[in-house]
Amino acid sequence: MAIIDCYQDTISRYIRAKDDNKPHLMDSVFTLSADLEMITNTEAIAFPANTHSRDGITQVLVRDFSQRFENVYTFCLTDTIEIAQSVLCCQWLVVMSGREDGELRIGCGNYHWEFEHNTSPLVQRLAISITAMVILPRSFSHALVTWANTTAYPWCNLQDLLSTMPVITELDIIRKTLGAVDAS
Repeated sequence: MAIIDCYQDTISRYIRAKDDNKPHLMDSVFTLSADLEMITNTEAIAFPANTHSRDGITQVLVRDFSQRFENVYTFCLTDTIEIAQSVLCCQWLVVMSGREDGELRIGCGNYHWEFEHNTSPLVQRLAISITAMVILPRSFSHALVTWANTTAYPWCNLQDLLSTMPVITELDIIRKTLGAVDAS
C-alpha cells in the first residue's frame, strides 16, 4: 500500500470517529502521546488551543464535539494534498448543525498531519486551522445537509465541492477562502 493511501486511511478513520461519534476509532489514529494544536481564526466556534495525549484529543474532538454538534460531514480536499516526508497537509470543509439550536455551521481550513514512521502510521501531531466559519439558521438545513450527503465523502475534489455547493450568499466567504488558499 502506498504511503499516501496509509495516510488517507488513517485520516478517514479520524473523520469517521469525529463525525460519527466513535471514540474507539481514535486508538488507530493517534499515538498515545500525540499533540493537537487548534488555530481558530473565527469567533463562530471555540476549542482549546493545545491538547496533549490521545485520550485528551479524543475527549475534545469526539466526545465534547459530539455533545455540541450533529449531522457532521467533514471533507478533505484531494487536490490540495501536499506530502513531504511524514507530513500530509490538505484543506478541509465541514458542514454540521448545533444539537441545541439547530443552526448550521459551515467552516473550512487546513489540516497539518504529522505521522510516525512505520507500516501502520499513527499521528504524532495534528494542527487544525479554522480559517472561516459561517453560522446559518436552521432554515438552510435541508439544502446544506442534502448537498453534504450527496457529495463524495470524506475525500473529494475542491472544484467539485465548490461547483455543487448550494448558492447561498452567506457561503461566499467559504468559497473565497477555499479559492484563496487554493491559489496560494
